[in-house]
Amino acid sequence: MPNTLARNIAALRKFLGDTQAKFAERLDVPQSYISKWENHGNEPTARSLARMADLAGIGLERFMDEEWPGQDSSRKPRAVAAPLPDIPPTRGVADGDGAISLKRINLGFAMGDGSNLDDYVEEGTVEFDPNILRMISQSPPHRMLVAHGVGDSMQPTLLDSDMLVIDTLQTRLNMTDRIWAIALYGAGAVKRLRPAADGKVEIISDNTMHDRQIVDAVDVRIIGRVVWSGRRH
Repeated sequence: MPNTLARNIAALRKFLGDTQAKFAERLDVPQSYISKWENHGNEPTARSLARMADLAGIGLERFMDEEWPGQDSSRKPRAVAAPLPDIPPTRGVADGDGAISLKRINLGFAMGDGSNLDDYVEEGTVEFDPNILRMISQSPPHRMLVAHGVGDSMQPTLLDSDMLVIDTLQTRLNMTDRIWAIALYGAGAVKRLRPAADGKVEIISDNTMHDRQIVDAVDVRIIGRVVWSGRRH
C-alpha cells in the first residue's frame, strides 16, 4: 500500500493534470522516477521534494508526512508557477547577510541509547554561508547537523577527522549507494546501508578490513543522510 508521501505525489500530479511524463518534465527527472515514487515508495531527492511541496503550496515536512487534501485544500497549489531552479537564489555572506549556524554533535559520544538526537553531546556550532549550504542540501538548516567521521571503517571515502553534514530530513532507506549517520545498538556510526530480507538491514563499511553485518532493522536508527564531507589538507 502506498505510503503518505507516495499518495501525496500521485494526488499532486493528478491535480495538476499531468501525465507521469509531463510531471517528470516539470520536475526535470526521468519518467521512471514518477512510477517508483508513486507505486514503490521510493523517496525523491530533497530538490524534487522541495519542488513538489512548493507546487502543493505547503511546507516540505507536511508534504512528506501529512495527507495532502488536493483539490479540497484551502490553499491552492501554485500549479502555474514556473519550476524552481536547481539552486534557488539565496543571499549569502558576500551579500551582507550573516552565516547560518548548524549544530555540531559528537556521534561517538551518546549519553543515552542513541535513539534520540538529544542523546548526543553537542559541541557548539559551525557556520556556513547560506549559498554554500543551499548547494549541499535544500532541507531547512534546522534539520541539518555537523559531525565528524567515526573511526576508520569508511576509509578511504571518509577519514576519522572529516567534517560531515547530515541531513536529518532524509531518514528513509530507499537508496543503497548512500552514506548514512546511524545509531547501531545505541552507538553512533557512519555506514552504507542496504535493505536485506526478513526485516533486516546490511551494514556496509567502505574499508574492506571491516566485515559487513546483517542486523534487525529495529536495531538501526537512521539519524540522517551524509550529504557533504570536507577535510583539511
